[in-house]
Amino acid sequence: MINLTHSCLLSNNVEKMRQFYADLLGFKPQVDNQGYAEFQMDGRSVLSIFDISVHNGMALEPAKVSGSQNIILEFEVSGIEVEYRRVEEMGVKIVKPLTTQAWGNTSFWFRDPDGNLLNFYCKENSDKKESLSCCGTDCSTCDCFSDICEGCNQSEGKVFHSPEGCPIYSCAKKDNAYKNCGECAKAPCSIWYDTRDPKFSDEEFEENIAGRIDALNK
Repeated sequence: MINLTHSCLLSNNVEKMRQFYADLLGFKPQVDNQGYAEFQMDGRSVLSIFDISVHNGMALEPAKVSGSQNIILEFEVSGIEVEYRRVEEMGVKIVKPLTTQAWGNTSFWFRDPDGNLLNFYCKENSDKKESLSCCGTDCSTCDCFSDICEGCNQSEGKVFHSPEGCPIYSCAKKDNAYKNCGECAKAPCSIWYDTRDPKFSDEEFEENIAGRIDALNK
């Protein structure tokens, strides 16, 4: 059995690359030594940055830093539009804007400080699933989504209309560790009714609940 476990970037400026990837990934390297940094991506893969002068002192043949010519580092993300804006705000040069490919994935390309090409992508319909809150509401249909609110999942229930935290999210995710309310036999429960949007008539609210239950069951 052969497993690909590490992707190592050789660099002349480990400090700059370390900071870039810490900002990009949202966490500090788990291994952080002089001339070497290692980011644990999940339970199986590691992205590391290694000082090229140290590497060349160990290797039989010297390497050189020239930016990626034959390889792309690809990262699956959720909330692709949010990530696109975040990377832009970092001042990173986008080399391919947000694009939906023929096979359904949506992605954009950019480069790290050494010129390595990176691809952030989400699979077909993954953003739709990510925008579905634990109560079955599709946050992406809200006028406030992306502009002033990241949605229930991204904000961990602290949405714009409930900055202290949505009681439905707290009950499902925090108190009961459910993936969503669809795993609860009591749904729709009294909390759903207590958090009813006042703009709904009784009939509209019942239709809203039916739609949310249906979305959770898909």
